[in-house]
Amino acid sequence: MLKNIDTSWLMMAFAAVSILSYIFSLGLDALMKRDGFGPIGNAAVMTVGFFLALFGGNAYGIRFYTFSEGVIAGLIGAFALFSVLAVLKAGLNRIL
Repeated sequence: MLKNIDTSWLMMAFAAVSILSYIFSLGLDALMKRDGFGPIGNAAVMTVGFFLALFGGNAYGIRFYTFSEGVIAGLIGAFALFSVLAVLKAGLNRIL
């Protein structure tokens, strides 16, 4: 899916996902305060998780036939990565 997209469309997709994740991460930062990564860090983690989920799904042969399937898979990846990193950060803060 993403390997067949033109560079300009991929840049626009990256910009759109980055902007939307930053807006969402402002709310997450207000909720999580010190337990999060700050608004820019939260947005970066969610953007990376979104595109890693799409690239990973394509690498394993999963095809996203519709736009909504790709968005759902990307959101699952974004929140999964964010949750794992937040739990790791909380565990490290508790240990150290």
